Amino acid sequence: RTNEYEGRMEDHHREFVVGAILSWCAWTLVYNIAPFINGRFLPRKMYRDLVGVSSDGAATVEEKKKANREIVDWDSKLPTFLHSVFAGALATYCCFFDKSLMADKIAGTSFAWKLTTWNTVGFFIWDFILHFRYQKIFGMPMLLHAVLGLATYTICGTSKETPMAWHACSLLLFELTTPVMIARICAIKLSGSKSAVQAMTNLFGLSFFVIRMVWGNFYAFPQIWSVLLTGGRLPAWKVMGFWIMTFLSAGLNTYWMYRLGRRIFGSRGGKKEQKRRDKSKTS
Repeated sequence: RTNEYEGRMEDHHREFVVGAILSWCAWTLVYNIAPFINGRFLPRKMYRDLVGVSSDGAATVEEKKKANREIVDWDSKLPTFLHSVFAGALATYCCFFDKSLMADKIAGTSFAWKLTTWNTVGFFIWDFILHFRYQKIFGMPMLLHAVLGLATYTICGTSKETPMAWHACSLLLFELTTPVMIARICAIKLSGSKSAVQAMTNLFGLSFFVIRMVWGNFYAFPQIWSVLLTGGRLPAWKVMGFWIMTFLSAGLNTYWMYRLGRRIFGSRGGKKEQKRRDKSKTS
């Protein structure tokens, strides 16, 4: 029986490694073809002009650096957007329609769950490499996000007995905020009207609050913490690892919500103050 169990574990790990590597190759390929797609479909001033500046011999060093930073940022958005849609759809199915995971949130497993881990781990490998290489562009919080995502889904994906699949997918629903975030960035870059940009900012703030704060910090994380408090079937190292990763993830959600809230309500406060000043000048 021991040999049979070890054989199943080897097959499980081999399957996971192959799936994650194929996923990483796929997301790396998407990133590499992003310049072609961006150059073809994005407005000229949003991408092709930047490419021109980066290769212009008359441009200053600072202008080239700024252009290259924006090019890297735009190229990263294509795989990020596609992954958020695909991962969000998989996580939604696993959380609300996959009976195997819903019946046993700690030990339940299914093909949809395996596909989710292969896709997500492969993406976060690419994501970690990108944010490690361009840490000065994207910042430390995004690098930490990549590390936490890679660690969480690697641990869950390689665990055959207690993968905590439902709980892991409940956190992956956070990705549903990403398409709204990218749509907001596009509205800003397209120099849309202030009202349109503000509307997209408000929509992003609402989606972020509902998904990452209400669902995440106030429901999904407490659900995991209740499992960790009882210990249950989880080994001690996994309990400790999940305590660390979930607290850091909840902290990131709170930090980003704080910054987003300041941007939303700060801009409104700024508008009110400007109106007050304009009124005082005319009186």
